[in-house]
Amino acid sequence: MLADPLSDLLRLAGVQTAMTGQLNAQGPWSLAFPAPQGLKLFAVVRGEAWLTLAGEAPRRLASGDLMLMHRGGAYVIGSDPALVPEDAMQRFAGVDPLRPVACIGDGSELTMIGGHVTLSEDCGGPMAGELPVCLHVRADEAEAPVLRWLLESLMRERGLQRPGHRLMAEQLTQMLFVQMLRLHLSRGQSVDCGWLRAFGDARLQPAVRCMHEQPGRAWTLEELASAAAMSRTAFAVRFKAQVGLAPLAYLSEWRMLLARRALRLEERPMAAWVGELGYASESAFSHAFKRVVGMSPAQYRLSSRQPLLPVMPQPMPEPEPLRDAA
Repeated sequence: MLADPLSDLLRLAGVQTAMTGQLNAQGPWSLAFPAPQGLKLFAVVRGEAWLTLAGEAPRRLASGDLMLMHRGGAYVIGSDPALVPEDAMQRFAGVDPLRPVACIGDGSELTMIGGHVTLSEDCGGPMAGELPVCLHVRADEAEAPVLRWLLESLMRERGLQRPGHRLMAEQLTQMLFVQMLRLHLSRGQSVDCGWLRAFGDARLQPAVRCMHEQPGRAWTLEELASAAAMSRTAFAVRFKAQVGLAPLAYLSEWRMLLARRALRLEERPMAAWVGELGYASESAFSHAFKRVVGMSPAQYRLSSRQPLLPVMPQPMPEPEPLRDAA
């Protein structure tokens, strides 16, 4: 089976997703949200709303639209961008934690669900740093049927609460996130220079797959250019323009991400696996790792394996039955 660089990066990033809140609204309303900490995911299940980001014109959100918010400042979601917003945290403050559904009016005109996407701090950087402030996927895009099926399935799992519903909801939310990334990659030049742009470049994909399939191989620029069916110069120029790194620098960074995972999870001594990442000795690996990460492999392993306090699972919201949109 061919390597899948996006899946590789998602696994290394330890992606976890969860939908944790719901808003039902009717009549005039407007909520001001603080700047997102991490990645925030929103979906309009039914109805319409307006999203206003700082310094941008309001954008209309339709039923079936999804938004992935990252970085940026505070933002406002409401029925009319001209309304003065109330504090969203105050609105949700009194919500029952066992059923985190906020309601404005009789809640009959709009339903939105929101949650978060968590990436590991050390391996999620290449992905999180390249995402736009707001990734808006509209319900009328090419993959709309897939997105709608995922969203409807997610709401069904949340509503029926059958055995296994929590895991099903987590997996469906993760599929929504991956589908949003796919659509983002398909937009080509609108994707920022970086890893994700390389994953969406059909010309570069064969070379990137080679490096992911065999990270320990001593790849040469000529071999990678041949895999991409390009001349050495054309390949090097295109790769640097799309990724922001030279091909062999990308390979080195990919090896470092794999090394971080190995130091967190691998029980074998370093000497037993550093060769799989292309390093001739444990000493050569340790020197390269400290230069890139800023600490020795032993220090990183110790810090990454510190015991964590247990996290209690959050209760799954019990959404009200949906009425068909008018």
